[in-house]
Amino acid sequence: MHHDSSAALVEDGKVIDGAAEERFTRIKHDGAVPMNAIKWILTKNGLNEEDVTVTLSENRPNPLKNIGNFYGTVYRYPLYIGETVLKRNVAPYLKKFKDVVFVPHEMGHARSAFGSSSFNKAAIVVMDGAGTDSGRALSGGIFIGDGKEIKPLEYLDIRRSLGFFYGGLTVALGFEFNDGEWKTMGLAPYGNKFIDELNELWRKERWDTYYGSMAKLKALAEKYRKEDLAYTAQKILEDETLRVAERASELCGTKNLCFAGGVALNVKATMLLRERGYNVFAYPNPGDSGLAVGTAMEHQKERGEIGTIYYGPEYEYSGGEKVDAPQTAAELLEKGKAIGWFQGRMEWGPRALGNRSILADPGKEEMKDIVNRKVKYREWWRPFAPSMLEDKAHFYLENADKAPYMIIGYRAKRIEEIPAVVHVDGTTRPQTVSRQQNERYYDLMKSFRIPVVMNTSFNLAGEPIVCTPEDAIKTFERSGLDALIINDRLLMK
Repeated sequence: MHHDSSAALVEDGKVIDGAAEERFTRIKHDGAVPMNAIKWILTKNGLNEEDVTVTLSENRPNPLKNIGNFYGTVYRYPLYIGETVLKRNVAPYLKKFKDVVFVPHEMGHARSAFGSSSFNKAAIVVMDGAGTDSGRALSGGIFIGDGKEIKPLEYLDIRRSLGFFYGGLTVALGFEFNDGEWKTMGLAPYGNKFIDELNELWRKERWDTYYGSMAKLKALAEKYRKEDLAYTAQKILEDETLRVAERASELCGTKNLCFAGGVALNVKATMLLRERGYNVFAYPNPGDSGLAVGTAMEHQKERGEIGTIYYGPEYEYSGGEKVDAPQTAAELLEKGKAIGWFQGRMEWGPRALGNRSILADPGKEEMKDIVNRKVKYREWWRPFAPSMLEDKAHFYLENADKAPYMIIGYRAKRIEEIPAVVHVDGTTRPQTVSRQQNERYYDLMKSFRIPVVMNTSFNLAGEPIVCTPEDAIKTFERSGLDALIINDRLLMK
């Protein structure tokens, strides 16, 4: 556990509960032992520690298996010996459990995607910053999934880590590693010049970490427009993702493609995969937070086709005024209000899917600037995503399909009707919603002027998505939100 720790309860491949530790501690990307998330799960299900087997992602490279890369240096030996021989890699709290099992990092990612998909056979692509398999440091891999079995076919060299390259450029642009990559992706469409020097850096440098190349990256950031550097990095990422996907399809003999690892959060890349004819399933929580599910599924050698991913806590609330929540929200949106929408169980993963969301009218172009500046307190160029009724998606998306997780990009149609949720390049990152999937959220959109709302995560810049009503109220009070609806209770400013 280095960042984005989480806990999930999985039984015979079926996810029962799950939540990231950051939601409880309010520390974004918290990598501590997820004691709060675990204790919530145990209490909810009436379990004791000795009833449960803990699965963990293998997280310490063996220096002897990494000669020639960043993880094979001399100073790594004490860390490796301490965590393996002396068993410091298992926190004291976790030793209370029935058993503790380690699962290779990249295999955990692979299982999270294939094990949650509807495919009986698929190529599986994992692309991230760094992971391990039996002590060997890697940056992903190609696997084949068939029935309940997954086999590794090729691993991606840690020295060619796309995650570290893209993350390093993110840092050079002034953003945070493992957090600001969203910003790099959002900034990229504002660029229009391919920077050959950055491409040469990608081709010639080692990327088993970005530290050694940071001076060169920062020199480029001083020489060129940030938009053009982001544009170039995004193009490199897309090309590399397509290359690996083509290789995976060739090895596995199928166009069914499962995608996981942090790179799978890049919705422009998943959009291009889909447009190239792949049947894409990207796991909705593809970063390291999703390994709580993937490692458990791999240990059980089970599958559990995914449905909704509202795995988190839910809360009662009795304050405010009792209202018809969908109708009231629709009326407020019509009046140009930005509202906090807090309902039912919290989502699993980094996307707000209508239970911990900030909502606004997508037909008012100015809402993008209002929510960025007055509500989220973030950069003006950051894009917003739409939620839309599943049966109306074809009006707004080219080659529309079910997209319930906001993990795949689409090219937008009828942009003049929803300008606040279409990026400058004409793309969008939608969530399609059926009534079976989320009844109250569906009813809100059914009551609204158009079957689309602007949906962004319910948090301020630099903070985790809200978990409890108290979190929601604090965020409401500190932001430019006009109203807050918690279940069926309304609070207004």
